[in-house]
Amino acid sequence: MTLGNRSTRPVRLSLYATLRALGPAGWPVRRLAVADPGDALLADGHPALVANVRPSAAGAAPGDTLGGLARKGAIPGARSASSPDGEASGALRFDLDLPPGATRTLGFIAPVLPGRRAVGHAWDGRGPEVQRDLNTPNPATGGALQRDAGLRNAALLAAAGGDAAAARRWRALAETLLRRYDARFGNDLAAGYGSYSVLWPCRLYPLKSGKAHDRFAAIPPRPPSEWRYFALATAHQALLAGNRNTAARTLQRHFDQDQMRGWYAFDEGGESAPGNWPKLRTAWTPTVAMPHAWSLAELWLLMRDSLVHEDGDRLVLFAGVPRKWLTRPLRLENLPTAFGPLTLAWDGANLHLEGGARPPGGFVFNTP
Repeated sequence: MTLGNRSTRPVRLSLYATLRALGPAGWPVRRLAVADPGDALLADGHPALVANVRPSAAGAAPGDTLGGLARKGAIPGARSASSPDGEASGALRFDLDLPPGATRTLGFIAPVLPGRRAVGHAWDGRGPEVQRDLNTPNPATGGALQRDAGLRNAALLAAAGGDAAAARRWRALAETLLRRYDARFGNDLAAGYGSYSVLWPCRLYPLKSGKAHDRFAAIPPRPPSEWRYFALATAHQALLAGNRNTAARTLQRHFDQDQMRGWYAFDEGGESAPGNWPKLRTAWTPTVAMPHAWSLAELWLLMRDSLVHEDGDRLVLFAGVPRKWLTRPLRLENLPTAFGPLTLAWDGANLHLEGGARPPGGFVFNTP
């Protein structure tokens, strides 16, 4: 945003950059806080508005009171606020002095949620002070796809925001940490907790080639283990390395468990804190947590990635479904992906793609 003083006299003004839960793109904001450096507003713990310079003042309020405060030149006194009704708001105030003919530019980033596309502004040029943005939010194509958080993606975000120095720092930190990890664990990436984290969910190495692919591609199907999430996470490594059979057969072995046939849920497997479940009349083992969120999450996420998963800028289709499934029609509707919602139909011979998913690198579908 660029402000200019076209008059012949010095101008002192205050610019408010606010975050409010209103308008067609608004949603409930139940917690709002000013980040520690003071240059960003956090909505429900996530960066929602970030300035490239530190403001003169910043604050948060439990209600939508910023308009009245701004008219008085004031700002909320609290650094954080909560609103059960979703009406929390916050503001950054910039006090500026502009000599005659001077301009001042302030930069802001409003991070876009992962899986959506960020686009620049296209002002209609109709008014000198207020203009309409002609661009469509989250378009089906174009813009910059927002990926999940991580050091590598932090570097991409910094580069997109014009901060080359920060991009270099994040990229160098990611490379340094990977070198240290590889030096310590690279001789056997599946040792210890490596079987549960290297490719899934951390994706430290390329999926389709290299030492991680070679180590995990040959993993056989996993039977249910004492700690259920570990077997599922290990099979997930094999899936991302291209092993269809291990993913499909591991899922089938888990579906065959009595708990999945009756309760459609898993306990943790080994003895763990059961919470208050023993106080209820159930057939569950009273010394084991049931249902167990981590175990179920590993199951569901392996199912999801067996149907569709991201590999860089591509979407890989049906990589973990049983081969015999591909001899008959299959359909997915509005499955969320990092590239938009995916709808597709497979009739046993032809693939029909619908929905808003537009991976820049295209789709990968390896038929058996």
